[in-house]
Amino acid sequence: MARKVVKIAVTTTGIAGVAVGSAIASIPGGVAELLSYDVKYTSQPGTVDVTLTAEQPNGVTKTLATLTSQNTDLAMRRPLEAGVDSVGADLADTTKSPNLVKPLVFGTLKVAVAQGDAATDAVIVTVVLNVL
Repeated sequence: MARKVVKIAVTTTGIAGVAVGSAIASIPGGVAELLSYDVKYTSQPGTVDVTLTAEQPNGVTKTLATLTSQNTDLAMRRPLEAGVDSVGADLADTTKSPNLVKPLVFGTLKVAVAQGDAATDAVIVTVVLNVL
């Protein structure tokens, strides 16, 4: 297993307050655990929305983070999700840390920005992955 850092910079286009954009990046090695992410903004309005997803080859989109009407840089976030049992059902008690796991991602990572201002590198998301 190896740690990899992936930076995804999104350029937005359009009218101030409603500019949009998206960018994708491959997941190194194809399959990884999402260890953390951070978000940096360049002069974006308070209306800006940012979504980080994993676009899986089977057509499933897994939402990893949704930031609504937020334009303040976010330091490292460590996302967790409910673990599943041997038949794929969510573990019942997610208040206990052994039942929470790092998200498993494969395919590509996508960052989408909406309701922003037009800018080059309007939002930069840095993702730290543990490649499996």
